[in-house]
Amino acid sequence: MANIYQSKEELVEKVKTIIGKRIGDYEVEGMLNNQNSKGWVGHIMEQGVFGYEINNKRQPDFDNIGVELKATGYKWVRNGKQVSAKERLVITMINYFDDINTMFYDSHCFSKIDKILLILYEYEKQKARSDYIITNYYFYEYDKIPSKDKLIIENDWQTIISKIKNGKAHELSEGDTFYLGACPKGVNKDSVTEQPFSEEPAMKRAYSLKTTYMTNLLRTQVFHEVESKESFVKNLELLKTNNLDDLIYQAFHPFKGKSLTEIDELVGEEVPRKGNKQYIRSYISRMLKVGQDSLDSLEEFSKANIKIKTIRISKNGKIKESMSFPAFDFEEVANETWEESDIRNMFSSTIFLFVVFEEIDDSIREYKFKGAKLWNMPTSDLENEIRWVWERTNHILNNELILSIKGKKIYNNFPKMSDSKISHVRPHAKNRSVTNQLPKSTNIIIDNTDGTVDSSIYTQNHRFTKQCFWLNSDYVLSIIKKYANE
Repeated sequence: MANIYQSKEELVEKVKTIIGKRIGDYEVEGMLNNQNSKGWVGHIMEQGVFGYEINNKRQPDFDNIGVELKATGYKWVRNGKQVSAKERLVITMINYFDDINTMFYDSHCFSKIDKILLILYEYEKQKARSDYIITNYYFYEYDKIPSKDKLIIENDWQTIISKIKNGKAHELSEGDTFYLGACPKGVNKDSVTEQPFSEEPAMKRAYSLKTTYMTNLLRTQVFHEVESKESFVKNLELLKTNNLDDLIYQAFHPFKGKSLTEIDELVGEEVPRKGNKQYIRSYISRMLKVGQDSLDSLEEFSKANIKIKTIRISKNGKIKESMSFPAFDFEEVANETWEESDIRNMFSSTIFLFVVFEEIDDSIREYKFKGAKLWNMPTSDLENEIRWVWERTNHILNNELILSIKGKKIYNNFPKMSDSKISHVRPHAKNRSVTNQLPKSTNIIIDNTDGTVDSSIYTQNHRFTKQCFWLNSDYVLSIIKKYANE
């Protein structure tokens, strides 16, 4: 049935007939009830709309015209003002044995990514899956994307292949690359397979376009949001001989080991430090040769999910603060699985750019720039220590949150810094009245109280002070020390 379509125009005409319809209108064989299937929408589109059997073939779905069919969701964020991709776009499985023997343009990855008919549906948390609405379509053509994107994607593919050839398929992570990722496939850490150059079992993985790359695509090409972003890479020719990470390190290199005063002299302009809380960001933007206002939204950084983190080391060799992340939703953590958890997705897909400064004299805000490091969390740390912290938090939210009140302080049984060498859970805000709703599954236990704090705000309203996952300061410092001499 798939081959009855002889052109992309015929495919598009078919897709136009389903715009505005419910996904449930095309359900086949109870697919909506399969909660464990990540590709359920795509399967419904394949069988219910285009009338062909689900398959795992390495060729495009419409092989006669070289078109792959994909369905993907989006959601509205920032109070409905901005669109965001719901998840990464999985392209095809990585074959650790076959893929190392081909070039990118001859690979099955390229055959699947060359031309993609994207069917888009709006994800709404409160709706039943059958009621999601098919709202848009987009025809993705690789030869029409920006040349810069193509170079980065092709470099990403080569990075994945090189890691397999080096016998490190078991160490692959989405954070290894920028736009094209190697995402995990399978229900848990036991979903492993053999690799060619090591006896170590490797997690099954697939090529995917990252969530942040897909978000940019939706905003610029589908919904046409005005989103003019400054580029870090100004000269396209540089990407033909360098990876994106090479160019980032090259930008920082002239300033390594220099004091802020010396950087002022090199740049030819002094950054005001007194009364300027953002002075470190000013130095980072000048070293990268981008505007300070663009630092968190550089085009390549946004697409690649690169997050800049400033690290300041005190004279005593310590980092003052652990590294915090946004407050989590208690109900979401209680109801999600580890494999689908926000924290696992964040640490597996985010590339952190640590920019490190060492104190010379904090009283006059004088620091030395020590260097920069692109880092993503090793799979072993993520699947062991971080998983334990998440599982402990999930268990508490589904059982008992134990509170002890003493001397106007409230202690709880969420994982502490002493419980894990990598991560812990605690509030970010100092105001304990900034709270989130607890799930019904959480039983609040007041284990001990001296009466210095009114606990009714928790027991009567079933709420608790917002909590965040943190990376321990000693763990972050160990990362910095490991790469100090690079």
